[in-house]
Amino acid sequence: MFKAKLIENQNYYKLRSKQLFQMLLPSIAIGLLVNFFQIPFWLTILMIGLYVAAIILMARNQRKISLVLGNKLIEIEEDEIRIKSKKGTEEETIKLNEVERIILKEEYSIPQETIKEVGHELTGKQKKTI
Repeated sequence: MFKAKLIENQNYYKLRSKQLFQMLLPSIAIGLLVNFFQIPFWLTILMIGLYVAAIILMARNQRKISLVLGNKLIEIEEDEIRIKSKKGTEEETIKLNEVERIILKEEYSIPQETIKEVGHELTGKQKKTI
């Protein structure tokens, strides 16, 4: 059996790309803090402030992602496909022995599997879903 969250809203991919960019922001602040010796106190406070601001932005974006993503679940078995609501009640059931034809993509991969894909998503060219 295969279970996954069903992504119906295309804004999820934009938010995920934004989240990837925001994950880089704290590392810049931390990198500047650790690599400079004898930096002024005000610069240290500024870097800590940037770090906290980046964490707050990431938390807000993560909340938006969870609102867009977690509405429905899809379960695939050998004989049927079920779409369920967040509460677990079935909304739609597709019996595979009653279906004439199912069209699937030939190749599957995990988004952000390689560094090149991470770079593409960071620039806003997310992986095609269909």
